[in-house]
Amino acid sequence: MTVSGDIVLSGLPEGEHKLIIYVNDTFGNEIVSDNILFSVDTKPPVISVLSPENRSYGELDIQSTIIINEPVSWIGYSLDGQETITITGNVTLAVLSEGEHNIIFYATDIVGNNGNTETIYFTIVQFPILIVIMLVLTIIIIIMAVYLFINRKK
Repeated sequence: MTVSGDIVLSGLPEGEHKLIIYVNDTFGNEIVSDNILFSVDTKPPVISVLSPENRSYGELDIQSTIIINEPVSWIGYSLDGQETITITGNVTLAVLSEGEHNIIFYATDIVGNNGNTETIYFTIVQFPILIVIMLVLTIIIIIMAVYLFINRKK
């Protein structure tokens, strides 16, 4: 393409591109640039969340596992609509309270495109350890009472 002066390269597709510039002066001398490599990136990063899932958990600590489809300059998450916390990768969501929670992950790619996940809803349901202990103690008391009752008659 022959141009005079500056030109804007518009409508380029996503991906890698190579540009070579040829310049002719008024005396017919030609100058050729080195390969100019550049890429076009207008799409936000895609974040896939493997954990947590939209389900119930029986533990208070949940390991988050995310995969991002391109290099990023920043990652963060917001738990239960609170302030966004910056992270460097997967993180353990520690000592969550019993009940319903939600989380959104965010990422910014190296050229500034921002992406985020849909909201993931999950529930923490603690194992009813107190009920189990009470049940075990009740069974032990019943067994002891039966044993004493049987041995008392002898």
